[in-house]
Parts: sequence; structure tokens; C-alpha cells
Amino acid sequence: MAVSVAVRELVDATAPLFELRHAHTERDSPLVALGLAHVAHWLSAAALPFAASDGELVEVFSPPRGSSNAERLRPSELRPTTAGDLLQPALDAFAAKSSMVINSLHRWDATAARLADALQAELRLPVDVYMYLTPPRSHSYGLHADVMDAFMVQLVGRKNWTVCAAECEHLELRRGDVLYLPMGTRHHAWTEGSLSAHLTVNVERQFVVWGALLTATACRLLLDARKCGSALQPFGMEGETALSRALQSLAEQNGAPRLLRTPDALGLRRRGAPAADAPTLHDEWAAVVDEARAAARLADDGGAVDLEGARGARRFASVSSLLDELAAAPDAATRAALDWTDDLLRRHLRASMPSHLERQRAGGAAEACDADEAAPLPPVAVAGGAEFEAIGRRLADTPRGG
Repeated sequence: MAVSVAVRELVDATAPLFELRHAHTERDSPLVALGLAHVAHWLSAAALPFAASDGELVEVFSPPRGSSNAERLRPSELRPTTAGDLLQPALDAFAAKSSMVINSLHRWDATAARLADALQAELRLPVDVYMYLTPPRSHSYGLHADVMDAFMVQLVGRKNWTVCAAECEHLELRRGDVLYLPMGTRHHAWTEGSLSAHLTVNVERQFVVWGALLTATACRLLLDARKCGSALQPFGMEGETALSRALQSLAEQNGAPRLLRTPDALGLRRRGAPAADAPTLHDEWAAVVDEARAAARLADDGGAVDLEGARGARRFASVSSLLDELAAAPDAATRAALDWTDDLLRRHLRASMPSHLERQRAGGAAEACDADEAAPLPPVAVAGGAEFEAIGRRLADTPRGG
């Protein structure tokens, strides 16, 4: 099945819960044909020039110290041998029960680029791809939440997941399965008697949700317009400012869920292109602000927050006072600010969704991109993949802590 068809089926299956809550989709086979031999191929000296040119290729987590799956482990960069080979250091780390992440596959692997491009085309949102490789009875992060959406694509083996929304739920992903996690969803993953390789396919939605757009519009309305800059990223809901954390809390705990959802004006929850009569940001603005104000009245006063632009800031006594001032702004000024935000939003999406495959070709990886994906991998890659599997079997037969 073509990647684009498989991705379209996945998006259709996930659509009823998109942005709302996690979704587990059971599949007979993975979305893409990547496995342990591909990992070995990437890490071998012959394949490293493309991958390593992009910075830290592999990060390795310290081995678990005990039996707790909740321990948060720290990653460090995997260093190559003097011959430029990362495969043997990776095998050694894997045998020591270390989980590892292979970064930014979409930038240098053609199969990952095709997957990212297909998902971008369906969701109309920026996508990037990482791989996690975990030995039996190991893990990486403890319970945590991420600032972006993610599709977890199980490629090899099995992995256990705890996913917490209103309540916590345990799931097991088997080869082929996909788990969708909206931004802000607390989760934790670990292995038991099987190794695991999965892709984390991130959907960078945090810059285009209402919390980010409200912050950008507030900057334009309540600060000198010259202080707001010309990029949407500084206003993203990434928890880096007191204001973004306050808005996220209103969304998750106090009844303002729209702050973590994309505007209807983008039409992301509708299949196909946005309708000509789609609502504008202004059509939704009053409802978003009213919902946030009501939530802020119910929340504990979190103290002062700074509304920060690219070249200046203004302090408000509380998030409530900021929202009240937004609600009181003249309609004409609000419309002008929302038009500015809408232009910022459209330019952000155009700039952040290149074809990853075309970018690889432009960067000199044309031969790798155009190669037949069904072509056999080099013997060193096949042998390396088999060694990962052998280590996994040995560790699976070793009692926890042994």
C-alpha cells in the first residue's frame, strides 16, 4: 500500500478524536517499511555523511537504575568511533539497556520524508519524524506531556503506554499499530519482554491553536505594533512563558478547551480544502475570549503575566486582566489585529511546510531519495539489524535488574 493511502486511512480513522483525545489505531503492518536493519544502515560509516551533517544524530538515555518505569532518564549524544562509525557504539549502548532516539529522520531519510510529506498533505500542518529504539525492560522519559501532537508508529516489537486524560489508561502497541496523542496529553512508555522501535511523528500544532493566536492578537492590540515582530513562533503554546502556561492551564483544567484547538477558519477538522464560506478568525474571537475569561474567573489567581513581543513587553496583574482588556477593545481595532494575525498564520504555514523529500534532493541527497526502497540493504546493515534482534532476545531472557 502506498504511504499516502495508508496515511489517509489513518487520518480518517483518527479524525473524530483529532485535537480532543488520544486514539489507538490497530493495523496489520506499519505505515512505512523501516526496521532494525535500516537503523544499522543509518549508523554505519557508509551512511553517516548525510545524517550526521544535521547535528546530533543519536541521543542515548542512561540505563534504568532500578525496576521503576517512571524514572526520568537523561539523554546524551552518542559518539562515533575513530572510524566514524556509530553502529558499534549503538549496539553497545543497547546491550547496556539504554534506549535511544534517532533525530530528524525527515531531513535525511527518504522513507521518513515521504511519510512526513503525506501527513502534512492530509493535516495541512507541519510534520517531523524521530525514531525511538528501546531494549526489553527499559524506557526513556517518565510521565510527561509534549507541546505538540504526535503519532506513535510501532515498527518493530511491542511497547506499553500509559496515557492520561481525565483518567489514566494502559495500552500496548504491537507492530503496525499507531497511537495518536494530542498536545498536552500526559504519557509514559516502556518495554517488557520485547524490544521496540517506533517512530514519533510530530505534528507542530502548537503555533496555530487559539492560545497562540490570542497571544499574537493581544500583542498587536495591547502593545505598540512595532514590538510584535513578524513571526508566529514566539507566540506558540510551548510553555516557555508565564502567559502560555496560564492559558494552557485554563484550557486543561478550567474549561477553556478552545485555547488548545485550531480555529475553524483553518478547516483542519474538515476533510478536503477549506470551504469558501469558512468562518474567519473574527467570527470565533468573541466566543474564544468569553470562554477564556469565564475559565480565568474560576481559576486561582496565578499572579502577574507578561505579554511579550519580539521587541518589548507589558505586564498585567493577572491573565484575567489581560483577557478583560482584550474583550473591551474597540471592534475596529480588534478586526485589524485579527487580520494581522491571520496573515501571520498563513505565512507561518506556508513557510513551515516544505516538501521534505524535495528539500533532501535540493540538499544533494537526490540519489538516496530516488533509490528503490525495496532494494536490498548492504550486508553490514542486515548483520547489524540481526545483532540488535539478538541483543533484544538476550535481554528479554534476563530477569529485570539482572
